[in-house]
Amino acid sequence: MLNVDRYFQRIGYSGPTAPTLETLSALHQAHLLAVAFENLDIHLGRAIVLDEVAL
Repeated sequence: MLNVDRYFQRIGYSGPTAPTLETLSALHQAHLLAVAFENLDIHLGRAIVLDEVAL
């Protein structure tokens, strides 16, 4: 189960939590700045492939 408070802490988000488009946009930006996409694959033991076919 996702611990929302810990997730907000992890991505450095301390803004409003009302379900609005503005909140979603702010969360999206905070996540993109804090969590590199490679991190998930590294933890799952997957290789990072950046060739055109894979992307």
